[in-house]
Amino acid sequence: FPVTIIRATLNYHLFAECERVLEQKEITINDLEKIKRLYYAYHNLGGNGVGTKLYGDVLVLPLKR
Repeated sequence: FPVTIIRATLNYHLFAECERVLEQKEITINDLEKIKRLYYAYHNLGGNGVGTKLYGDVLVLPLKR
């Protein structure tokens, strides 16, 4: 697959997951790990900007117990 298709797919999933947990206003450890993997794969393929902002917003959410 061309890198642009993979990056676009990662972008879609990263944004969807970030928006979902930001609406919940808290995050589980499992969701945090999933989003971290998505973000680093996306970022390493040249993605940035809004994805980086959303990832930063997710990192400050309280952990769900």
